[in-house]
Amino acid sequence: MTDLLKWQWVVFLVPLALAVLLALATAVSVGGDHGESEGGHDHDLEGHVGHDGTNHDSDQEAESESEGHVSPLALIGVGQAPLSVILICLLVYWAVIGSLGNLTLGVHSIGFTIGLALVGSLLATSGTARLVGRFLPTSQSFSVKRHELIGREGTAIYPITESSGTVRLYDSLGTLRQLDCRTVLGGAAIPMDTKVIVIDYDRERQVFTVQKWDDLVRIKED
Repeated sequence: MTDLLKWQWVVFLVPLALAVLLALATAVSVGGDHGESEGGHDHDLEGHVGHDGTNHDSDQEAESESEGHVSPLALIGVGQAPLSVILICLLVYWAVIGSLGNLTLGVHSIGFTIGLALVGSLLATSGTARLVGRFLPTSQSFSVKRHELIGREGTAIYPITESSGTVRLYDSLGTLRQLDCRTVLGGAAIPMDTKVIVIDYDRERQVFTVQKWDDLVRIKED
């Protein structure tokens, strides 16, 4: 038991505890958001945002220009899955791989174990994020088609740009969805935790176009 208090163990066990706390906080947050959304948020902006400022041909040209720019964070799956999922996976994989290294190699090999845990946790997190990003958006609600999400209100769970971004929202059945989103071509980046409206869906690229909720309300009032 006293061995677990050594820094060689603490460096792995503390992140594991943080991962558990983050998972609990995320579960509570999602539950609270779902409860708030049960009243429904069907807005009369749906007719207004059908094709507001979006151009599929221009979007496809911009896509080819942005393919060469890959963020370092994208290597661990940022943009493929919710940031909370990525952080939890990273912490858990770090803790598990590091602890197994201590058990099999001994604490005297802590340098090698840390290197192994670092590389292993990054690779495992990247793979998990891509797996979640591939299946989560399409497996949560089979009755609501993607184009039917146009006009729905959501929240950016981290910044949205012309090349990456994800929005969390509830569809008309109250099911939580994670959407791969982009800003309008030439539009400013949308910060995380910003309320947005889905204004279009590109079937070929399988991405949604969103705009700030405040901007659309301002346009409607004008």
